[in-house]
Amino acid sequence: MEDGYPVLKSDIVEVKQKIQEGPFFRSFICTRGLDFKKYTIKQVDLNDEKDVVEAIREVELHAALQHRRVIRYVTSWITSDMADNGLLEIPYDSVPGRHGHIPPIPRINRAALRSAWDLGIKLYLYILMDMAEYDFRGVLMKSGRLRECSPAPPMVLTDKLRWRWTLQLAQGLDYLHRQMHVVHRNINMGNICVRSGNIALGEFEAALPLAEGECARGIHSPGARPLPPSCLE
Repeated sequence: MEDGYPVLKSDIVEVKQKIQEGPFFRSFICTRGLDFKKYTIKQVDLNDEKDVVEAIREVELHAALQHRRVIRYVTSWITSDMADNGLLEIPYDSVPGRHGHIPPIPRINRAALRSAWDLGIKLYLYILMDMAEYDFRGVLMKSGRLRECSPAPPMVLTDKLRWRWTLQLAQGLDYLHRQMHVVHRNINMGNICVRSGNIALGEFEAALPLAEGECARGIHSPGARPLPPSCLE
């Protein structure tokens, strides 16, 4: 780790600014050497086997989602904070998802993971996905609707744009619920992304697959935090 940026796989040629951070993850804008396009890369801390299972479940679920209202998953891998020490790669670029089907968690070399932890080596899961220009919090900042205003040129939220984004958000949720039988469980401003002027859902660490016909009653959001009225003008 140098200057807070992750040590990345060799096809990532440049890591730019940090765009999001939580207690156990960081997201960056990066450039991929295969096509020199910008992507978002998410770095997830892996401190024990429970973290590994949960992180890989996020990868498996995200990889199966293929819809224009969902941020596209590209690839992922587990590695350490030491360069060229990859432990696992999980490529999904050429594997089409099937509606309603979430693949099982792959077998992992748990002995190698435990050995790394015993040696004090930090392990991370990296998830590469399409880049969004900003999340919905950024939209509100650009439009001046948050007290924490952006220095960027203002964005005008017309009624037409609001209706379009509302419809697109509903399309994304309809795809998750009716076709993939998945509940997101953490819809908030940071997880609603804007890409090329359109809405797409991201961040599936809390998402839960349901068996077809299974009732979602009793499933609660683990991190729903409504925006306090004091943040709005």
